Amino acid sequence: TIRVTDCDVWHIFGNAENKDTKNDHVFHHACLDYIIKYYIEEQNLDLDTIRLWTDNCTGQYKCRQNFYRLSKIPLGENSIKIAEHCFAQVYSFKGPWDAAGKV
Repeated sequence: TIRVTDCDVWHIFGNAENKDTKNDHVFHHACLDYIIKYYIEEQNLDLDTIRLWTDNCTGQYKCRQNFYRLSKIPLGENSIKIAEHCFAQVYSFKGPWDAAGKV
């Protein structure tokens, strides 16, 4: 068994031009599905663990829909056995990625 530890950073921006546009758990799930598909199908990697680091946005990450979705990843038709979601400390994770593109 060869263990490869690599860290890629993905920046995905959703449409936030008006108040009716939501970057909610549905948007997050679509991005997550795209990233998993990219590594498994396009890069032909045999992933066994995925680890996400995010802020504490309730609408995107700390809702029941997200926990349910993450619990289903290891049961899908892929090689992933562990899906971890690590949350940053509250009030300590602000950075340029928050509200990117706002004027």
